[in-house]
Amino acid sequence: SGLEAMDVPDYTLSAESTLSYLLPNVEVQRSLTGAGLNDPKLAERVTRNINTSVSRLTNLQNEDGGWSWWKSSPLSGETGEGSDPYITAYVFFGLLRARGAGLTVNDAVLQRAGLYLQKQDFTVNNDMPASRLDDLTFIQFVLAQVNSSGEATVNALYDARDRLSPSSVALLASLLNTINP
Repeated sequence: SGLEAMDVPDYTLSAESTLSYLLPNVEVQRSLTGAGLNDPKLAERVTRNINTSVSRLTNLQNEDGGWSWWKSSPLSGETGEGSDPYITAYVFFGLLRARGAGLTVNDAVLQRAGLYLQKQDFTVNNDMPASRLDDLTFIQFVLAQVNSSGEATVNALYDARDRLSPSSVALLASLLNTINP
C-alpha cells in the first residue's frame, strides 16, 4: 500500500529532473515485480511514467551521445549546453536501472552514452578538487556496470581515496568489487 507512481509532469524538464521521476518509478516497478505484487492499476501508471521519462531522456540526448543539464529550446532560440560527463553518467545509470528492471530502453541510446563517457579524459592529478574526484568516482562506478571503467582512472582514484567523500569511498569500494570480486 505504500507504493505509488510518480506522475511525470506534462511540461518539459531538464535531464536531471526527468531522471528524478524515472528512478523512483523504476524502483516501484522493481518492487512490484520482485515481491510478486499484483496491482494492475499501479503497474500501468508506473509503466506509463517510465516510458514517458525514457522517451524524454532519449529526446534530450545530444548528438555526441551525452546529455547536458538543459537542452536547447527551438522556441526560445537558446543554444543549450554541451554534454556534461557527470549528468551523462547519471542519466546512463538511470537508463541502465530501467533496463535492469526489464523495461525497454533503446540499445543505441545506451551505446552512444557509453561511448561518450569512454571518450572523456578522466586523468586524475594531485591538483584536482575533491568534488571532481567524487564526480569521477561516480562516472567510473556507472561505467563498471557495463564493464567499461578505466583501469588507470580507477587505480588513481584508489590512490586518492583519502580525498574522496565518504559516499565516494563507498562507491569506489563497490566499483572495485564489481571489477574484481
